[in-house]
Amino acid sequence: MKRSKFMLLVIGAAIIFFGYTKDDSLAADLQNDLETPSLNYAKVKRTFKGKSTPVEMTAEINKWYDATDDWRVTGTTIWVTAADGFYGTGELFVDARNPDDENRGKWEMKWVGKITFGEDGRSALVVATVDGKGVEGKVKGMIATWIYTMNYVGDLSKFPDPTNPTFFYTVEGNVEKPKGPVKKD
Repeated sequence: MKRSKFMLLVIGAAIIFFGYTKDDSLAADLQNDLETPSLNYAKVKRTFKGKSTPVEMTAEINKWYDATDDWRVTGTTIWVTAADGFYGTGELFVDARNPDDENRGKWEMKWVGKITFGEDGRSALVVATVDGKGVEGKVKGMIATWIYTMNYVGDLSKFPDPTNPTFFYTVEGNVEKPKGPVKKD
């Protein structure tokens, strides 16, 4: 018994004395409050899929509900479209039916889209690519990419028509966890 205690003491002392050097970058960078390679962890990329349906649409702001197979990108999205083109910004409130509900986090997003009208005059393909950054809550520090695709079929003179059964987006994308620690505000 005494021998095993002695061996554990020797191993512990060896780890303490030989495992640390004065030029240890981890200790130096922690003092400088910098992110270090030794604190980074591997990117964990998660693919998600789902459906986005309209909640409320006005001339300036469109609210949609994104239901995906990843809770981190499920919730109410508010889209703002620029006046001079088919691009803009957005915010996704994680796990919330509307922005006023308590949520688990918030994404800030930038998007650009393209509408291609079918030769038949009764269809449109709408594709928007989105880049986002988690800025609050459980998603803070994460980054994500989305692709929203709508295959609209119907009277194009009424487009966008939320009552049309083809007026929804399929959503797919990736979420990546941060490469290092996330600083608290």
